[in-house]
Amino acid sequence: MNQLKTNGRSVFITIDIARFFAAFSVYWYHQHLGYLLGSILHLTWFGVTDSFGSVYAVPLFFLISGFCIHLSNIRYINENRKLPIKSYYQKRLWRIYPPYIIAVLFSITVNVITKYKAPPQLSDVGSHLFLLHSFSVADFNSINLVLWTIAVEVCFYLMYPIFYYFRQKYSLLIGLGSAFIISAISITSIYIFDVRVTLPVRYLFLNLWFAWCVGAWLCDQYYFQKEYYKTSHWRILSSIIFITFVLTESFHWQKENLIKDSIHVIIWAPVFIWFIGKEALFQRNRRYLRIPLAIGTSSYSLYLLHEPLIEVKNFIINNYLPENIHLLGMIAGLFIIPIIAYVNYKLFELPFAAYKKKSV
Repeated sequence: MNQLKTNGRSVFITIDIARFFAAFSVYWYHQHLGYLLGSILHLTWFGVTDSFGSVYAVPLFFLISGFCIHLSNIRYINENRKLPIKSYYQKRLWRIYPPYIIAVLFSITVNVITKYKAPPQLSDVGSHLFLLHSFSVADFNSINLVLWTIAVEVCFYLMYPIFYYFRQKYSLLIGLGSAFIISAISITSIYIFDVRVTLPVRYLFLNLWFAWCVGAWLCDQYYFQKEYYKTSHWRILSSIIFITFVLTESFHWQKENLIKDSIHVIIWAPVFIWFIGKEALFQRNRRYLRIPLAIGTSSYSLYLLHEPLIEVKNFIINNYLPENIHLLGMIAGLFIIPIIAYVNYKLFELPFAAYKKKSV
């Protein structure tokens, strides 16, 4: 089995680069930079670049998440051990929750100061603190536009031991198959009972559970049957994934996003495996990748904080900068926000990560 970690971090710098693409794409989209640059340069087609962050970046995050969570537990599988549930949940808590709470409090503060959004109700704050807002239409993205994904991720983390159990008790295929059955039942039930597809229904974690587990499946295959990715079976499966993606994107039907959202995750599977296969190339050129790697390692902070930081930037530009330098302020903000996110990563994420290692 390949070495899993070096100094507590994944050996794959390609994963950090993939995180950079995903996080920066969401950041790009939420500032509508493609549209703005297209207008300035008179290249209207450039606005299409916004669609990557709006449609495909979060699915990439979900696939990476499934891969990395399984990666962190591969050693238990290799040793034929049960998943240490208490340790597993403690690690997830300390990794995700402290930076998340900081983001929630910061977002509320920004909303109050800028008044771009109405002050949140106490129930709204409570649902965010307990990560229940992804189940509420009113609270889904009220405080911070992106925090719903963290609530969905936590549900994936809570369910992961089920996948692990079936993988260990029976086989990897049974583990993935059980995830498919769960998602199929969830999506089918929405169709059968004609449930209105609100955002909480569309992004119900059960609908996306199979797609997330595909990331875990990729990881398992990589470490125990890496040669599989050189076989005709993988090439055929990759072709089927691509054809399915093209066909579903070409047609429209009622409640289509319930299926398309999962396919948007799965379409990344062949790309991701190809990408991490270039690890040696990226390692050799690591010195040229310092900025993408810095953003990649701090991508969680950038993802959590970029929306309120954009609001702060816009508030300062609109209220304190002369109109003739608004563009300059926007450009400066584009570079300053990732720097602030990196500082947050250093000051808050890393200390809690260190505490996580000591506490479990």
